Amino acid sequence: MLDTPTVRGSGFSTVEANTRNGSSTLAVQGYEYTGSIAEFITFGGMFEYEHTSTLAFGAGSAELSARIYLLSSTVDIAALLPCVMPQFCLPPGDILGVEIAEPMEPATTGVTSIPLQLGFFVNPGDRFYVAATIQTFGNRGGFADASNSLVTFLDAAPEVLAALSPATRVTDPVIDIKPGSHSNSFNPDSQGVVPVAILTTSTGAGDTLDFDATHVDPLTVQFGPDGAMEAHGRGHVKDVDGDGDLDLVLHFETRQTGIACGNIEASVAGITFAGEDIEGTDSIRTVGC
Repeated sequence: MLDTPTVRGSGFSTVEANTRNGSSTLAVQGYEYTGSIAEFITFGGMFEYEHTSTLAFGAGSAELSARIYLLSSTVDIAALLPCVMPQFCLPPGDILGVEIAEPMEPATTGVTSIPLQLGFFVNPGDRFYVAATIQTFGNRGGFADASNSLVTFLDAAPEVLAALSPATRVTDPVIDIKPGSHSNSFNPDSQGVVPVAILTTSTGAGDTLDFDATHVDPLTVQFGPDGAMEAHGRGHVKDVDGDGDLDLVLHFETRQTGIACGNIEASVAGITFAGEDIEGTDSIRTVGC
């Protein structure tokens, strides 16, 4: 089994979700093949379903649907997240392969499992995404209450696995500490929160980087030497620099940042929903010292 991060939930080797009538669970990871020759690899998943109850109208019952997708490296993960199912969200050209399990009607008690695998060739330098989905839905007029878990694994030779690494890169977006303030004054002893914006930028507008800040997972962002997390457990989007696009605004408790008197800059680090690392820095001026 290859443990990898997920765009939904915490951890990927087991992604669990309570679902009702069409609700789905999605896991997706980007990869880069660094081997020197073409190879055939197999991604597989074990989809487990436990049927807990059915709130039926007429003869309603529950069904389980499982799929594994091979997706283009250019896929817009942010477009995939809201609807979860790639076939409904992405252009046909972004879906390079798919294996679909036959819908099944599980027993009313106990755990039902179904294996599913997708095999394909990779060439040196190939970058791609692999996504897996599991969906519970009610049929014949029924609503399904269920508990799902999803496990993925790789089935390939060790040398292939060694060359098949999660694709990571670090992007340096523009950070604005205390948006609207030019001095960015920072009192390390303050008992309040400090706002930090991650800006959306475009080379078409003269910026040095094409970056969509709304693609950043706010729950992964840390601020300051001590890695303070978002104080409210979420971020919000707002055009803080007046350029017509949406930026991501986060708040951090000042005393949890670890920023000390005399510091002249502070940084944030986080991960996008596509698994891409980000790091950004802005200047500050400490006061009250």
